[in-house]
Amino acid sequence: MAKPPGAQLFYYNQTVQVYDPTLTTNRGSANVLLVDPFDSLIQADALPTGTSVNDLIVHDGLTGLR
Repeated sequence: MAKPPGAQLFYYNQTVQVYDPTLTTNRGSANVLLVDPFDSLIQADALPTGTSVNDLIVHDGLTGLR
């Protein structure tokens, strides 16, 4: 959420994918429960196992291929 447009691209109950910083390892998915575009914050229902600092959150259906 650190880079604009941040949380503005997400919406309530959206399924998102969590990838490692290199976009090669898909850690799993989560559902967005709260979106705060003013503070660039989203809250998910549960993070996938292995999620760590600097992981990337992308829209569901996207792949890690560049």
